[in-house]
Amino acid sequence: MNEAELRQRLAELHQELETSPEVSEETSGLLRAITDDIHQMLDRPEPATHERHQSFVERLRAASWDLEASHAKLTTAVSQLVDALTRPFQ
Repeated sequence: MNEAELRQRLAELHQELETSPEVSEETSGLLRAITDDIHQMLDRPEPATHERHQSFVERLRAASWDLEASHAKLTTAVSQLVDALTRPFQ
């Protein structure tokens, strides 16, 4: 994973959140909190730890399961972000 790809996936997820009004406030808030945490990680000069990446991945997967049946596009955006986070930094 490179930083540009991760930032692109974050932007895509934010776009999907904006265009998916049926998402509950709880799920939307959870996804926004996770993506805000990822943005903060990207803006720090020191590299993130493996444990921190795992935390993001686990939280995103949990949110994805909640969305799977009713919000296919949003689920895809979350899954792509998880994929980007699980690839090694390049």
